Amino acid sequence: MPLTKGKQTFDITKNVANVLDFGAIGDGVTDDTVAIQAALDASNNVFFPDGDYLITSGVTKVSDDVSVDFGNATIINGGVGYLFTFGTSADTPQNNGLKVRGGNFIQSVPSTTSNQNYILIGAVKDFSISSMRLNNVSNGGITVYAGAEDGVINDIEIPSKSAYSTIRGIWLNGATASDYASQLMDLDSITRNATAVPIYAVKNVKISNCTLTYGGYGIYCMNTRDVTIDNNHIDMSGVGSTRCIALNNYSPGAIVCNNRLISDRSCTGILVTQYSHDVVITGNVFSGSFGGNRAIYVAYLASVLITGNRFSDETTQHIEINTGGFASVLNNEFFPSAYIAFFRVILLSALDATSLSQGSTAGVIANSGLLFKNNTVSNRSVIVRADMSLASTVNENQPCVDTLEVSNNTVLNFQGTGGGEYLVEINTGSSGNVQDYYYKNNSLHPYTGSLRNRVVLVGTDYRELMSNTDFGLFSVVNEAGAGAITSTKLVGSSYSCVATRSANNIIVSPRTQFGTSGASVPPIIGIVDELGTAASFRIVRSSANYTITALDSTGALIPSSTTAIKFSLLIGPSAT
Repeated sequence: MPLTKGKQTFDITKNVANVLDFGAIGDGVTDDTVAIQAALDASNNVFFPDGDYLITSGVTKVSDDVSVDFGNATIINGGVGYLFTFGTSADTPQNNGLKVRGGNFIQSVPSTTSNQNYILIGAVKDFSISSMRLNNVSNGGITVYAGAEDGVINDIEIPSKSAYSTIRGIWLNGATASDYASQLMDLDSITRNATAVPIYAVKNVKISNCTLTYGGYGIYCMNTRDVTIDNNHIDMSGVGSTRCIALNNYSPGAIVCNNRLISDRSCTGILVTQYSHDVVITGNVFSGSFGGNRAIYVAYLASVLITGNRFSDETTQHIEINTGGFASVLNNEFFPSAYIAFFRVILLSALDATSLSQGSTAGVIANSGLLFKNNTVSNRSVIVRADMSLASTVNENQPCVDTLEVSNNTVLNFQGTGGGEYLVEINTGSSGNVQDYYYKNNSLHPYTGSLRNRVVLVGTDYRELMSNTDFGLFSVVNEAGAGAITSTKLVGSSYSCVATRSANNIIVSPRTQFGTSGASVPPIIGIVDELGTAASFRIVRSSANYTITALDSTGALIPSSTTAIKFSLLIGPSAT
């Protein structure tokens, strides 16, 4: 038999406890703690009629099949660490079935500096929290502890924060840890500061349709498994050094999809760290500015598939990967609104500066890596920077960047107007690390004649597995009367070609990479006259150069010192 009160409908056949029947007043002044606890003790089905309920000490409910409906009531935190605790502290589920919905939660002192929160769930399987507004959050407006599994957190609005030092709106806290920055992880034993990663966690929780706009840490996962974060709006503007979404302290199997993430300062969009492997980040939109940091940060043995996202943020680097992190970045759009020199899409490095300054506590870490494929980029002067110059032998850590593929990408509005513009730069420094790179079939628009569509190499320890194209095309022009000779590249990002005159011949020197002496020399595979001057050409290789002689229809030499000659020169794959 249904009972309707205001906008709430209840089934009174399920022994529903109305908190007013247990002495609650709901005037916002009277302390209703004892009455609310009495209602929870009396029934597994509790509802709050419209009103303002002041609670001055935490209330607890530990049972199976619990249902609490706050409806349109306002719940006032009168100085409590957590207003409501459902379940207990354990590594595995102890109770099954929990539904909590509704309510407008506020602090009695909104600017409190104390750590005062609202909902805590521990060791409950099959739970849901929905349709709730949390104002003035502190360090965990909604917190879920280890042992909780198969949960849904849906339609939560968090518009404001308190003055507490650390703010987390929704916190899945499977295990606590110190800050990740100084924690290098041993690849063989998978430990963190010599402490084994725990097997217990918060598992299989979906957080969806939430709006978090208070400026702080948004959705924070520490030691979770198979969490889904879907279709949320998270705006952490107005505060620095925070994260919209964090997958920290070993949180593998997460899916972060279809979210809108915004910042206007140094907030990180999505953090993935500490061996959080098999993570998928897809369908998200990044906008605003993530300051001097990054929209996505992958580190400390984490591995991530980043696909189908749109990056519209004005950020120094959209994605940063270091300290053993690996990312497959596929089919994304990087479309910031303005061209900014030296801003890059990817920063890939062996270690981050923080790790070097703090030292390391583990012996070995894995090498960082990147697959960057089928992406579209606009308004960026740097696409991928792979930097091994920070690699160190501190405490026997000898990491490097050893996997790098950049292929089949399209780059638009590549200015080509000044220094610091390149599609890929590899900096090995002097650390002795070896870099293998694969760079092929990338398209640059508009084409520039400054040889920037190539791999720029700094240092000596690297090995090319594949260059960008299988050929290079140049137009070579020899002016009449011993005038200037020019060589203009038409196609072939990784090639250069220098043309000079020697007596009645033209000397061309094709090069890959920098075009420096000793670089690999690709073969000439075709030459076509463009002015109708020559009937044929004779090509003779000498050391690293080619001597080209133009011949008329009788086979006689055409003197390059007096005759204008123009030809297209096709050169093949690099060969040493």
